[in-house]
Formats: sequence, structure tokens, C-alpha cells
Amino acid sequence: MQLKLFLNLFLVTVATAGVVAPIPDGCSSGDDNLVRRVPVPLDARNPSPLLNLEALISIPPALPINQVTELYEGRSDQNYEVQIFSRDPLIIYIRNFVGSDEIAHLLQVSEKKYEPSKVYSSFDGNKIDDKMRVSDSAWMDRKDPVVRTITQRAREFQGWRGKNTSIEPLLVQRYQADGFYNYHFDWDESRTRGNRVTTFMSYLVGDCTGGGTNFPFLPQPGDDRWCDVIECDEEGRDGYQGIIFKPIVGSAIFWENFHPNGTGHKGVYHAGLPVKSGMKVGLNIWSWDSAWVKPEE
Repeated sequence: MQLKLFLNLFLVTVATAGVVAPIPDGCSSGDDNLVRRVPVPLDARNPSPLLNLEALISIPPALPINQVTELYEGRSDQNYEVQIFSRDPLIIYIRNFVGSDEIAHLLQVSEKKYEPSKVYSSFDGNKIDDKMRVSDSAWMDRKDPVVRTITQRAREFQGWRGKNTSIEPLLVQRYQADGFYNYHFDWDESRTRGNRVTTFMSYLVGDCTGGGTNFPFLPQPGDDRWCDVIECDEEGRDGYQGIIFKPIVGSAIFWENFHPNGTGHKGVYHAGLPVKSGMKVGLNIWSWDSAWVKPEE
């Protein structure tokens, strides 16, 4: 039986010094999978903070930028194409960001590293929560030559953001039938210093039905030429609001998690929709800015 994501009016516990954040208004009851109602305006919502904080807690810290420069000498030679999907928030669609040989290598290396994905709670620590996340995760060795090349590519793409910004270890996530990742941010609104400023979501395997990446508060673009990478017809959208990116192998979505003034952008609230059949494998690349400071309210 297909798992369902329960975004109801109960509280979701997150790893933010005991903070318990309510689910945003406008989310569905336990009778639906995800957001299927028109959401209230973003400024009236109170989205929950980062829900995948194991990524910041259970791994070694990201390398300082000077060490990264020494480790990743040379340039990436992967030819990719970019298109601006949204300017506010900044979201860029990247075609052919990861090459076929790189994909084959990552899939081979990750096979022996997979562990059930967890979410972090300040009350319970790291734990499996099948109402929030059902997948397997594999952290990549940053010294692996292919990982180094992809990391360098991600740094080059962003224009070398400065000595305080570093690339976190790359994460491969496998979603089999009924796998999903419920709505969450990649940034943490409870932090006062240091935060995850950008995200790349790339696809290594997309042999599945369902499994798209949903941004429920992004409007549909006016040009139907985007329909090769997003779901445009009602059957493909399956009743979900906003934008659903298709899991196209090799392609990636890049987005900025913050406004220029340092406040988190609530437009990048997103979810990995349930895989109905087959398998999806994604690659996450996150950038961490140790100099980010929470703006004064």
C-alpha cells in the first residue's frame, strides 16, 4: 500500500534546541498525500525549520575553502546547459550537470554505503521517521576522484562564493516504491550563525512513476516549453500545487535558500513526492556559509 505523507495539524519536532515548529497553515490533512489545497500567502505561513539536520550533525564539517581549493585542483570539463527558471527565489535548471560515467560510478560506490535515512529530533536524536522520510542515504567520500570533480563543478557554478563558504559532503539518496521526503527547508531558521545557503538537487536514476520534486508555492511558468522538465498536465501533477520537476537523469536543480538580506526564502519549501513504482536516486550538493548571521528582526 502506498505510503502517505501526513502533513496535518500536529507538531513536527526538529533539531533546533528544543524548538517545536507547527506545520504551515494550508497543508492537507492525513487524508491526502501532500499539499493539495491552494496555500495561503507565504507571508502568512509559519513553515517548519530544517528537517534533515542529520546532514549537519552526523558528518565531518565541510572543508574550509582554502583546503577545498588545494584538494580540487583543475577544472570540470562536463558540458552542461543552464536556464533560469525563477528569479525570486533564484532557481536554475541545469541540463547534463552530471555525466553518465559519473552517474555509473556514484551508483556503484553508494551501493555498499546505503543506510535508512533519518531525521533529527532534539527529543529523540537521529531516528527513522516514516511519516517524514522514507529512503536510503549514502554519504560520499570527498577524496573520491569523481566526487572531487563534481564538487569542483558545483563550486565553479556558484562563482567561488568566498572563503567562508564550503561544499558539504555529497549525499546520494535512493527512493524505491513508496519512498518520499516530506516538505522541508534546507535552511534552518533557528540558527543565528552559519547556514546552508544553496542546494543542488541532481538525478542519477529516474526510472519511476511519481517521485518528482515539488515546490508548492512556485507559480507555473507562462511558457509551455518548460513542460519537458516539469509536470504540466493534470495527470502528471496528480493534484499537487505549484511546480513539480521531473526526475530527469543527469539534470539538476540549483536554488538559493536565502534572500539577499539574509532571511530564509520560504519559496524554496519543497518535497520529494512519493515514488509510485520503480526507483529514483538523487544527488544532493549543499553549500554551507559559516559567516551567515541571522538578520535582526
